[in-house]
Amino acid sequence: MFTLKTYQQQTLEKLEAFLRRAATTKNPTVAYEECIRETYRRESNYNDAGFPNVPYVCLRLPTGGGKTFLASHSIALACKEYIGKDVALVLWLVPSSAILEQTLKALRDRRHPYRVVLDEAFDGNVSIRTVEETLGISRSDLAGNLVVVVSTLAAWRVDRTEGRRVYESGGVSKDHFEFVPKELLENLERHDSENGGALKYSLANLVHLHRPIVIVDEAHNARTDLTFDTLKRLNPSCIIEYTATPKVRGSDRSNVLYNVSAAELKSEHVIKLPIELLTLGEWQQTVSNAVTKQRELEAVAKEEEQTTGEYIRPIVLLQAEADRVGQTTINVNEVKKCLLEQCNVPEEEIAIATGEERGIEGIDLLQRDCKIRFIITKQALKEGWDCPFAYVFCSVAKVRSSKDVEQLLGRVLRMPNVAPKQQDPLNRAYAFVHSRDFYETASNLTDSLTRCGFEPNDASRFLEIKNIQVELGLDLFSQLTRTLSSAPEPTALPRELREKVKVNAKDNTITLVAKITEEEKKQLTELVESPEDKQVIEQLYRAVHRIPMSYTSPAKRGEVFSVPQLLIEFDGELRPFDEEILIPPSWNLAEHHAELSETEFPIKVDVGTRGLIDVDSTGKAYFHNPNQIQQELTSILVSSRMHRPELVVWLVKETRHPSIPHAQAVVFVNKVLETLIQKCGLDIDHLVYVRFRLKEAIKKKVAEHIEATKKMGYQDLLFADRVKKGKGKFSVGEDIVFPREYPANSVWKGNWQPERHFYEVVADMNDEEAECAFIIDHHPNVEYWVRNLERQEHHSFWLQTSTDKFYPDFVVKLKNGKIVAVEYKRDKDYSADDSKEKRWIGEFWETSSSGLCCFLMTKGKEWDKVKQKLNL
Repeated sequence: MFTLKTYQQQTLEKLEAFLRRAATTKNPTVAYEECIRETYRRESNYNDAGFPNVPYVCLRLPTGGGKTFLASHSIALACKEYIGKDVALVLWLVPSSAILEQTLKALRDRRHPYRVVLDEAFDGNVSIRTVEETLGISRSDLAGNLVVVVSTLAAWRVDRTEGRRVYESGGVSKDHFEFVPKELLENLERHDSENGGALKYSLANLVHLHRPIVIVDEAHNARTDLTFDTLKRLNPSCIIEYTATPKVRGSDRSNVLYNVSAAELKSEHVIKLPIELLTLGEWQQTVSNAVTKQRELEAVAKEEEQTTGEYIRPIVLLQAEADRVGQTTINVNEVKKCLLEQCNVPEEEIAIATGEERGIEGIDLLQRDCKIRFIITKQALKEGWDCPFAYVFCSVAKVRSSKDVEQLLGRVLRMPNVAPKQQDPLNRAYAFVHSRDFYETASNLTDSLTRCGFEPNDASRFLEIKNIQVELGLDLFSQLTRTLSSAPEPTALPRELREKVKVNAKDNTITLVAKITEEEKKQLTELVESPEDKQVIEQLYRAVHRIPMSYTSPAKRGEVFSVPQLLIEFDGELRPFDEEILIPPSWNLAEHHAELSETEFPIKVDVGTRGLIDVDSTGKAYFHNPNQIQQELTSILVSSRMHRPELVVWLVKETRHPSIPHAQAVVFVNKVLETLIQKCGLDIDHLVYVRFRLKEAIKKKVAEHIEATKKMGYQDLLFADRVKKGKGKFSVGEDIVFPREYPANSVWKGNWQPERHFYEVVADMNDEEAECAFIIDHHPNVEYWVRNLERQEHHSFWLQTSTDKFYPDFVVKLKNGKIVAVEYKRDKDYSADDSKEKRWIGEFWETSSSGLCCFLMTKGKEWDKVKQKLNL
């Protein structure tokens, strides 16, 4: 099985939680808003787009984040956690024929990670089809396999269905509609009355009948009313969108369930960052610099191969200008001529990829015997083109807008083999742009990164100015113009500033025409209101003084921030106090009771019709049967026959906790089944029929046993008499070291600039936490501090509780070397059981450190207590 990255695991966990809640409540709006509040600490309106009963969410990942890989995983989650079936029909919708070909090729390759995920989840019973291949599908294929139909959205997206093959009668066999309950046929499309009103035996009707799981790739392309109408016609059981740039405002917005940041991708070496930028006024010099960089990188790549065995052949992607009638342009031929004659590049190393000339089609650029090192294109390569060997983006065309280079820049971001390189130059990408306007170019490239799915803060932080940019003596004052959200009136500027700063209130622009002082910068900052505009003033000041655009953080300076970890002596050696310590080696799941209560697993089956009346997000009332989707699918899908041994194997696979030996899980599952058969009078056929509900009940029972055992172990280890008397075998040591990367999922965008944070940016904080951070950042005893990341075990400081890891909000290093951990709690949350346990373990860590460490949990805004701790 291919290993999921941490951010991918978190994305799927959020999707799984949403689908489980949607299956339980049968109200996608409630399930969505609960998950959103957990992630972003805010309410969020669910846009059902006319799908009040259907889970419809979007997962946002920047370019290179593995959207298709996660889409494969999400199929299994939707199938097992929501519709509760072994197999399903999946409609995988893509925006173009090029991506269709690429997706099909990957899903049909049994060695490809996408296909491996599906084969693992569905025991190899997977059928990948085009629309044309699905027209002849049999009932047995649908009943016994996960059927994934990969199609463009355009194949289904029509205003009128006449004349489209997927809507034509006779497109599929008539026997698909035989023996189907009459009520399920009522909403299918029929011939008009002139043709007898007979049911159409079309692929669209077959899809409608089977309530497909719908995957929408590049979902930002699917926001029209016609698209939504088309999806309704297909009658999906759930819709999962993937995109880097979802629409987040308006009635057609996507329901973004989870955001992944570029910082998270960078920390797990999925993409190459930062991007080094150099702009030059002469286009031939721009190309020459790109060639030189390729040669440098290839030499470094050979050193990497000698050390690690990994082969990399760095490739340059060159963007030429388009041909224009009656105009001289730096077109493809001119760029190729420059490579051949001025840069002495062998012709076999050059390929042209345009609409007219397809020099890389059918070529595997990753093969060692491939000679290509330079690819010349115009606007963009074929959608779906993916080559992690692309390291350098070179444009001799004017970077007029972010959209011009969005796709091309995204092509150089993917990291070879998704692993860090020992040679640091291979961990970053490079951009060489022909332009006399550096700042406009940098701004457009930053915008293009935003269009690739980067947060604006990440985009500017990961575009790095090459040192030579300053050494070339460029006129920094010529174009230091920025756009503000609201520019002040020119008369509002102090008189001495009016000669240095030009403000255009009509266009909301501000231009520096001379250096300004620190005091003048403060005066300008006070004249603008929004945090974003204040940041623009800061950037202008740094640019005119040739100060690096980003804060030079302690982490970037190479400082080491380490925090002592809580240790316990175990079997004669010290080891971290984590959850593995809480479960004794002698613990055996098979020895615990396996009886499921009526509440845990109701055995009475209500065969009557039940439903609920609810109101959707637009205020419109609707009726919904809680088991509608499962019942509809059960009536048309016949699962493969299972006997008790097969049921045990299936339940063990679906419910076994990673820490439990396989043999113990087998015994426990058999005990559960024996109890249900002997004491409750259920037969195997019934248990097979309800196995998805039974799976959930067993998973919960196992989790309860594990949690109860961990709590007992926690109490024994921390609160036994020997510990209270100071005889416990706890200490601190084996420091947790904060790494260079800081994979914050979302970044705080407050109205003050931290000066002592360990990293360049600060992870998101609510208003009270930001007040606490302000106290810490401005305290004279503080060397530096970090906004601790939650659920990032390898990037954060944590303490073990009886149920989970506790990540204090802030970790502070004082100038005297002491460490202070601060957890902010609102007054109302201070006395909660969870808070009490966190307070206990924090104070225990402090006691065990012999004065080296301090812990504080605030009860509301106890800023004086925070200051007292920092005064140590």
